[in-house]
Amino acid sequence: MKEDSWNLIESIASRFRGKPIYVIGKGASLDSLPTGFRPDGLTLSVNDAELAIPSHIAIATQPWVAERLDDDGAKAELYLVNHLQGLPNERLLESIPGPLSQDGLLIRRIEDPQLYAEPVAIATSVKIGRHLAMISGIPQKLVFLGFDFGFSVGEHATAVSEEQSAEASVRRSIIVSQESMFVQLSHYFEDKGYGELVHVGGKPYSRINVQRFLSEYGTAAGKRRELPTSYAQAADEPVWVVAELTNNHLGDIQRLRRMVQLAKSAGADLIKVQKRDVDSFYSKDQLDSYYWSPFGNTLGDYRRGVELTDEALEALEDECRRNDIHWFCSVLDIQSYRALERFSPQLIKIPSTISNHHRYHDGIVRNYQGGFVVSTGMTDSGYEQHVLDQFGHAAPLFLLQCTSAYPTPPEACQLAVIRHYRILAERHPNLIPGYSSHDSGSLGSMLAVAAGAKMIEKHVKLGDVEWVHFDKVAVDLENGEFAAFVADVRKAEVLTGREIKLVQDQEHHKYVVQENN
Repeated sequence: MKEDSWNLIESIASRFRGKPIYVIGKGASLDSLPTGFRPDGLTLSVNDAELAIPSHIAIATQPWVAERLDDDGAKAELYLVNHLQGLPNERLLESIPGPLSQDGLLIRRIEDPQLYAEPVAIATSVKIGRHLAMISGIPQKLVFLGFDFGFSVGEHATAVSEEQSAEASVRRSIIVSQESMFVQLSHYFEDKGYGELVHVGGKPYSRINVQRFLSEYGTAAGKRRELPTSYAQAADEPVWVVAELTNNHLGDIQRLRRMVQLAKSAGADLIKVQKRDVDSFYSKDQLDSYYWSPFGNTLGDYRRGVELTDEALEALEDECRRNDIHWFCSVLDIQSYRALERFSPQLIKIPSTISNHHRYHDGIVRNYQGGFVVSTGMTDSGYEQHVLDQFGHAAPLFLLQCTSAYPTPPEACQLAVIRHYRILAERHPNLIPGYSSHDSGSLGSMLAVAAGAKMIEKHVKLGDVEWVHFDKVAVDLENGEFAAFVADVRKAEVLTGREIKLVQDQEHHKYVVQENN
């Protein structure tokens, strides 16, 4: 086993700080989940169960797994195996084989720092959960989906290929053993204070059934959402969370792909990038001005180095398609628009940077028939009328309150403007209010949701890069900051609720009115 195995597992898990770990089996109960369901947390799959629900780490215990996971199927970030030919070598973590015992030896192996290739993946998943709970100091919840412990061959989820059948008596013996192990480990995990194992199903030890699971845990990540065309439609849907990459992909295609993957896993609904024709957008004096970066010592060197090439745009389109997420772009000039036309974008952003480029606004409206996102940084109420006149026909028209300060201090956020945009939507039904966050943390965005924002943009990054514009206001994709930000936005949605006053199920009156005799 690689010496850094735990470090690699911890790195993946760090993106889901504070969220449950989901362990995916192959049972037919998975068919009760919505199409495209993806759990909102670290996902571990058993053998070829990732064909039913994509996973971050796959625990392969059977020799036939590689045959089932062909080039299209093997998509997990890591495969924890004993020795298996045919899986991507660069993503393999080999573990030491060893016998499995039902007695105290099993618990000793789980408590051993060494990762063993247990014949039953339940044990390995519990070991990973225990390790993560210990290093974080926070009890960890492991949710087991698709562990039906049924005896009949054919009781698998339809998305998972049928396991090679064993004799009925042998199969029954194996499943009884696995089920007994789960119950034993469940008591161990809770008694030791590591957290809890939550079995989803209809067993006596199941904590919840599938229907209750869906109502309590939701379906934060799944198939790409379809854009609304009006405020009325957006009002009944979750807030659109946009991961704004700016230029901190650094022009590196692999880094760009990684950022898309992390943003999707953290719960983003949209990816946003930016595109400009560097040599025509800036003056010669600006291009020749001093700016240090690894690409050279001028602003021109920096901007050309981090700009999205045609190849990078193709990679972005491919990666977003693979991860079932839409992307859109801040388009700063007509040349950049031409570079994007072949992708038939559903949205284009008019950023605050070019709020005074009215000639360009005219040109883009004549050529493009899709939806717009418009930020209002460094503008006053007069720009609002220009936006309505120029882009008011678009469906949707996301109008984002924005302050062009990095970071934006609290007194400059002006979140009350969002309430004004919400009222404006009553006269312009295709207008959808939102917030482009340049403030630190998540509080401003949470208050924006309460004010009526239905789109929240947040700058994201992949580690600190001192020489990249706006990186200091960005939240990190890899250490769990962005996932925590998304969770806070979702919490704000729950706290805000709907604009209709209703008696809540949780309400009760202390006293009962007494009848007069």
